[in-house]
Amino acid sequence: MSDPERNHEAPAAQTGCVAVRVRADGRVTPVDTRAGVDLLGRLDPLARYAVAFARTQLRQTRFTWVDGRSWYAVCLTRDRRPDGDGRPPGALVELERSSPAYGLTARELDVLTLICGGLSNPQIAAHLGTRTRTVSTHVSRIITKLGQSTRAGVAAVAIDQGLLRMPVPGSGRALGVLGVGIVDQTAAGLAPTALRSEHPGWQRVLRRKLRPIRLGTIVAASEADGDGREVREGSALAVAELNARGGVAGRLIEQVHAEVSAEDARGFGAGLRRLAEADVDAVVGGYTHFLTPADYVSVRDHGCPVMTAMTSEEQARWVRDDPAAFGRVFQVGPTEVNYGTGTIAFLEHLRAGGGWAPGRRRILPIETPVDAGHPFGPVARAHAERAGWAVGDPLVVGLHGVDWPAIMGRIRAEEPGVVVLTHFVPDEAAAFQRAFVAARVPALVVMIYAPSLPAFRREAGAAAEGVIWSTVTGTYSDAIGQAFRHRYAEAFGRPPGRSLAGSAYDQVHMLVQAWSRAADVHRFADVAAELRRISHRGVNGSYFLGDPDQTGRSYPLETADPSLGQAHLVFQVQDGVDRILHPTPYAESGFRLPAWLAPPGRPSRIRPRALPAPGTW
Repeated sequence: MSDPERNHEAPAAQTGCVAVRVRADGRVTPVDTRAGVDLLGRLDPLARYAVAFARTQLRQTRFTWVDGRSWYAVCLTRDRRPDGDGRPPGALVELERSSPAYGLTARELDVLTLICGGLSNPQIAAHLGTRTRTVSTHVSRIITKLGQSTRAGVAAVAIDQGLLRMPVPGSGRALGVLGVGIVDQTAAGLAPTALRSEHPGWQRVLRRKLRPIRLGTIVAASEADGDGREVREGSALAVAELNARGGVAGRLIEQVHAEVSAEDARGFGAGLRRLAEADVDAVVGGYTHFLTPADYVSVRDHGCPVMTAMTSEEQARWVRDDPAAFGRVFQVGPTEVNYGTGTIAFLEHLRAGGGWAPGRRRILPIETPVDAGHPFGPVARAHAERAGWAVGDPLVVGLHGVDWPAIMGRIRAEEPGVVVLTHFVPDEAAAFQRAFVAARVPALVVMIYAPSLPAFRREAGAAAEGVIWSTVTGTYSDAIGQAFRHRYAEAFGRPPGRSLAGSAYDQVHMLVQAWSRAADVHRFADVAAELRRISHRGVNGSYFLGDPDQTGRSYPLETADPSLGQAHLVFQVQDGVDRILHPTPYAESGFRLPAWLAPPGRPSRIRPRALPAPGTW
């Protein structure tokens, strides 16, 4: 055989395949040789491996055979066809001439095979009789050629695609209980390190490692174009794109959905329990409006990481105060306190621009009785007071069927300069806006989140024009955000909203990054540790979850570094389109005075300005 280090090219214009049966006594019976008669001679050295395979309990194994400059893909399958003479069955051997996979050399194939056995670089060097430094160079090239980032990644690809070399370099014991290792040890007359038939626990582990990665997805079973659809489709787009590129180290991602009612106090916990019972490897999701520590009990026992777009200050406190219980719970969105502080910061920017002067520096919040829906707590009120704003007692309304015309009377009585609506249901927010425009209340309207869903503009109609709204996690209008929105529209026939679809898409990509860096997707503690280490620039901005509360940070409200936070985006509906007003450098339009405040035919425009530095509002 030629020097394996010199094997850089496949033999020219040689193709073919052959299938034969090798009986337990070594006799060869052709099955299909039409495409590879010339390969029959190559079967002689393989016959003893086929006989050894028949003596194991394996059902199938695949490997690569290198003979000089010729490479062959080999598949051994248990022959279940009975023999008429009573002799034990043998194996079906399929041999196909191939090219060097991924441009690997024969020596790199040796190194790759030993990587699959879990050997370190010094151990590989000892098996191959070479230097550790040489092995390190081979490992680096292998990782690059296979398009992976870790040794675990290339090992998964090699096992999945049959890139383990036979005979095993050094000894079959190097591969332990892998099929190729068992066959090689059996052929050498050695007792295999461990036979799978004797280890049912190993069979369970193997089945788990070879099945697709299971991604649990919490989906709100709300109206057809509400939060649930945004999460379902945003995550599905990410999974489809990743699977098209080969998944994670050759393993595809399979989604397991749990539909829950966003308004059921027990729904979120029940959904997590169903996903834990389905043995998912991680969970992503959007919002739930009622949340308790008990909701996480089932998935905490299961152990997998949970990521959601929740904005709960309370949940952030649970994680910070009890990392032993909630150390694998991640909240990718900044908390609701940023809605209050962000509103104050934006109003000060707007007032300083000179295009709007409030009749009264008084803010009236309109809230619902749900978790994470009360942005004007002590922190926001303190900011407001320092900036010279008074925040009134909130008007609390129900989730559905609100009598908005009656509420307009109460708003007028308060005489606010700004009304902040935190109602998250888009059709209720639209009904509010229609009633507000009809009543011509002389106040600026700032909404939170609800207009991010396409249903808001559809239901509000012309009344939506001029509405200002904000989100702590929103899809940018830059090249990354625009490309995502284009791909989403191509996939689903309509554009996404400006919040949860992008968040769900980003959550999947963050998990894949953590899975790729961890040694094993099933080692949940390692995956959670990687989620704390990474920073990710997604379509909704930048994520870093390494702080004690494992919650995303808001730029520029909580961090002055845009590479570590998601911009608190403030939009205005202008000519039926959501335009970002704040903050720089993401602003794409100036403020227009809404029609109910502006003189007829004279909408005011203000050029985008930078927000003040954090802590100076």
